[in-house]
Amino acid sequence: MSISFMFLSILRKTGYALSLLGLALACKSGGDTVTPPEPTKPGVPTAVGNPLGAAVSKTIGPAGGTLSSADGSMTLRFPAGALTQETLITVQPVENTAFGGAGVGYEFGPHGTQFKKPVTLSWTYKEEDLRGSSPAALGIAYQDEQGIWQGRDNLAAIPAQHRVVAPLYHFSRYSFYENFWLNPVDRTLAPNETVEFKVFYQENSRKFPGSIDDSENETNLKPADTLTVPSGPTLDDMVHSLVPTVQLLTANQVKNWRVNGQDVIGRVDSPTGFLSYHEGKSVIYKAPAKAPEANPVAVSVEVITPGKGKLMLVRNMTIESPNELYIGGAKYDPAFAEADIVDGYLAVFVTGKPRDNTRQPGVFIQLTGIHGPGSFNLGKENKNKLTVSGFDQGGTAYEWHYLPEQREEVFGPGNVTITEYNVKDRIVAGSFSGTLHYYNRETKAYKSLSVKGQFRTGGG
Repeated sequence: MSISFMFLSILRKTGYALSLLGLALACKSGGDTVTPPEPTKPGVPTAVGNPLGAAVSKTIGPAGGTLSSADGSMTLRFPAGALTQETLITVQPVENTAFGGAGVGYEFGPHGTQFKKPVTLSWTYKEEDLRGSSPAALGIAYQDEQGIWQGRDNLAAIPAQHRVVAPLYHFSRYSFYENFWLNPVDRTLAPNETVEFKVFYQENSRKFPGSIDDSENETNLKPADTLTVPSGPTLDDMVHSLVPTVQLLTANQVKNWRVNGQDVIGRVDSPTGFLSYHEGKSVIYKAPAKAPEANPVAVSVEVITPGKGKLMLVRNMTIESPNELYIGGAKYDPAFAEADIVDGYLAVFVTGKPRDNTRQPGVFIQLTGIHGPGSFNLGKENKNKLTVSGFDQGGTAYEWHYLPEQREEVFGPGNVTITEYNVKDRIVAGSFSGTLHYYNRETKAYKSLSVKGQFRTGGG
């Protein structure tokens, strides 16, 4: 079946009137009556979501009416003639257990109720509901008696109002889900840290959803709960079973990778970080060497869709330095961290300025035989695997142990803790604290240096 693109038209006659095109299935006894073609993969059942908060109810009859959830984010609109008799309608928010679920789910009752005319569901989403996806990428699904989610793409997104509108033909458990999304999730990155971005989609999805072109006079659009849903079966109304398996979009299915709207492919000097292609199916983002003036930075990509629609996916990355450095009680702000990391070996440099070949204030930690997170005392038992040294403001070198004449060797005291050790992504994080020593065997001069700090680095 060819991929089609659902859209809304905005007609200019008496104000702005919205018409949902291709939204409705004919409603007959027994529910959705169009038999879906064999899906790419069979649907996979999920658990029924647990109730979230209190249910609301209202009696609605043949004259029609509306009912909203307790928080006002969801509204059902019953047109005249949808119901044949007075019916107690209930709305119970539930956990969204659909694959790729967005927002909460809803249990509508009486369960299984059929409508003579489609009922309109209007959902007002929050920004966090769609992070990494888009309202234009949403579908709506009901959970059948086998626990399998049956998805449809015949809905309308109204970004200007943060609304999505969809027709219902019968009552069941309903949830919205994402057909396309960008990974990884919004997160905080250390300077110079790298992360791989990929676009995924629901494998059994039959089409690319569309959205309203609301670039003009957005405030004049009618509220979503006043929209009407015409009847008439179309191919777009075919349902598909949701599956946990997702498909990775390749380079020929996406375009225009951007950071803050700018093309930074290969631009290593970009103050917001840069992108590089990876194996033709993803990009690698590398954070800048220092936090940008404006945080977070937005990494975006456009999914190639048929027709004139544009499907943009965005993730926000906050670039912050978690590094701290205290030498001799003095705090160095900002602090910089670099690391060399391979399986079995780790070297970390935490300094008061970008590292160079001078004896600048800082701490150097080296560990051998390391394969994961751990805690290491500055003690004799770690002499063969641990090295900790540092420089003070004057350039004097200090070590974590020394051997005074006619005395036993002195260690630390102190500790190095590694909390994150990821060789594949070259990420290391941890903390340190302790006492370092300077001892001149010729002059017998001695002094100590207290050091402490924390670090997280992408390994360069």
